[in-house]
Amino acid sequence: MAAEARGGISSRCRTIIPKTDTPGALDAGVPAWLELLAQDCLPEADRKILREGLGTVEARSAAQFKRPFARLTVPERIQLLTALEQEAKKAGDPKAFIRQFKDLTKFCFVNSEVGATQAFEFNLIPGRWDPAAELMPGQKAYSI
Repeated sequence: MAAEARGGISSRCRTIIPKTDTPGALDAGVPAWLELLAQDCLPEADRKILREGLGTVEARSAAQFKRPFARLTVPERIQLLTALEQEAKKAGDPKAFIRQFKDLTKFCFVNSEVGATQAFEFNLIPGRWDPAAELMPGQKAYSI
């Protein structure tokens, strides 16, 4: 991908999974992994949705805020991405850019070493599956 697209991917990933008391998407290397998955695993139609979606976000950012997405404040980024999400839901489009991008971002994060071991509690042999297991306050969810 072009350097512009890489920067756009990073800023969007950072907005979707920001660094808090746990690592964020950038700490987990999500942008590079997302780019690799898009390049090697997605069909051309989905890659086109992602490419065009990155451009759409930039165009809307310029029209609405007069700045590139990467230079927006966090609330402005969230506002723009939330509007895209609401529009996709209203249209009933499961392949909308924002849905695919968010799904890929989450997938890459939770399957990264950083996400699995620092944002979640990694337990290689967690025991039996209990769908209603209670978590104590401050306890992390299991990654597998």
